[in-house]
Amino acid sequence: MANIFSLFNIASSSISTVLGQNPPPVGNLPTPVVPQNDRFAKNNRPHPQVTEEQFNTLIQNLGSGPFATRQAASAQLRELINNCPLNQLPAFLARLSNERTRSSDLEVKRRITLALRATNNNLINRVNIEQNAETKLNCIAALAQVGTLDFGNRNHRELFNFLFTNINGLPQNTITSVSQAIINRISGPNGVKERRQLAQHENAPPQILTILASDQERGVRLDVARHRNTPAPVLTTLAGDQDVGVRDRVARNPNTPAPTLTTLASDQNIDIRRTVAINPNTPALALTTLASDQDIDIRCIVAVHPNTPAPALTTLAGDQDVDIRRSVSIHQNTSAPALTTLAGDQDVLVRRAVAWNPNTPALALTTLAGDQDAMVRSNVASHRNTLAPVLITLAGDQNIDIRRAVAINPNTPAPALTTLAGDQDVQIRLTVAQHQNTLAQILTNLTQDQDPAVRAAAQRALNSRR
Repeated sequence: MANIFSLFNIASSSISTVLGQNPPPVGNLPTPVVPQNDRFAKNNRPHPQVTEEQFNTLIQNLGSGPFATRQAASAQLRELINNCPLNQLPAFLARLSNERTRSSDLEVKRRITLALRATNNNLINRVNIEQNAETKLNCIAALAQVGTLDFGNRNHRELFNFLFTNINGLPQNTITSVSQAIINRISGPNGVKERRQLAQHENAPPQILTILASDQERGVRLDVARHRNTPAPVLTTLAGDQDVGVRDRVARNPNTPAPTLTTLASDQNIDIRRTVAINPNTPALALTTLASDQDIDIRCIVAVHPNTPAPALTTLAGDQDVDIRRSVSIHQNTSAPALTTLAGDQDVLVRRAVAWNPNTPALALTTLAGDQDAMVRSNVASHRNTLAPVLITLAGDQNIDIRRAVAINPNTPAPALTTLAGDQDVQIRLTVAQHQNTLAQILTNLTQDQDPAVRAAAQRALNSRR
């Protein structure tokens, strides 16, 4: 049997010989990138050179021969790992992982695992100071795949932060492999805390969240359901979770797809339906369903939701709750027929909102022009859809605010402005002097107004028309 200590002095080939000229990636490891880090000579120190035959002998000696031989082989393996240049480390760890997997000798498996654990802190420290981003990313992925990177270890968190931030730089199959390896390391009842922390990590990759979505621990699924990186198909799956809290988190998630929100809009749990109503991305179809919900709070939310369609608002316009009708009367999507109906509402706040709503048709505004409430008439007076005859009538209103609103309205016709030109209020006369529809004769008259501001405004208006 070969003397294991002689391996230290053999210099016939580099570590690349051990791996072959073009070694296939094992365990979906990425192709290593040669680092350019002359500032850190430790990461560039030469690797002990061994041939393929000598490496095979080393692996064999891990599980056979006298105890001293196995111990020496373990020591040599630790030396190989510790001194491996980082640009070759991913491929070398892949080779060791492959040897551990395919070996039928339990002692070989055990000693390879022990060697990886014994050298882990040294590798972590070296990778932490690596300056080449690609090399660092590949090394972290390799450490995760061989099971030595532990999310539960606070000393490893910096590497995880780097991995999650740059994980898209890895091949897709590597991301999947690394994700599964990370979760396997913290699986079981004792790893619940770590899995929850992993699911709460702001940069947790979608691949990890996808795996954690099937976790038996409720808290883990809760964290996945609320995460911004959770893929839409996973959220759809979680929407069918038996736990109410999980479904509620899905209903809150801004990334939950519209069809899933529509499904949750019919959930038996009232809190989930309320959450769907609150979600800013809830589609019109779901809101239409919720507009007929028995819960008054849900209907109130739907009445103010910006995505609520006109048909749903028409339904809510006939609601018995006055607050809901008020919300509908001010909503930007409320249709003209619904606003016409609400124009006859007994509640004055509803009628004020209808008179203000830019979608209110002329017919409804004509009706509201005779309202007993001054604010309703004032809103009508300033509305862009109010007809000229109505504005002429409102120009003679006893309320000064209404007359001022008529004077400001850009659609106010000349006859109404003529009436207002003789108003006792100087602000109204000044507005008439500045109005584009005021007749020239009226402007001429206003140049003799007792107020200097009115006279000046009228003169400027006349000059601009010449």
